[in-house]
Amino acid sequence: DLSEAVRAGRRTGDRLKWEGLVTVIATAGVHCLGVLPLGVYFLVQDFIEDVMLQNQLIVAADCLVGVSVMANFYIYSLTVTSFRKFLLDRLCLYKEARVCRSSAISGERALRRRISSLREEQITQQTTEQTTEQT
Repeated sequence: DLSEAVRAGRRTGDRLKWEGLVTVIATAGVHCLGVLPLGVYFLVQDFIEDVMLQNQLIVAADCLVGVSVMANFYIYSLTVTSFRKFLLDRLCLYKEARVCRSSAISGERALRRRISSLREEQITQQTTEQTTEQT
């Protein structure tokens, strides 16, 4: 709800405004830097006669656009506190799930070993009983 977002913004004060402003400026700056080579390529492509060079330039320009898109994750991670908290929460949940899963697996392995050792004890006990009965 928009009214809740406005109230939350008032509670956090100026910090949230600066956080948002830095995020927007950084995202826009990185995007412009990533798209600029593509624009330059489209301006000069008619003047480049070497097809191989044209292909290399368009690939490089496209890669820079991709890098600028991927940079958004790092920009948000560095500038938005709530995003960092969200990531840490998710990573901790993942870590806890892995720990629980691995402890369950190790517990299952320990149980299997215990059952197997009990079976071996039972077999050895039966064989010793049979040998004592035969003598």
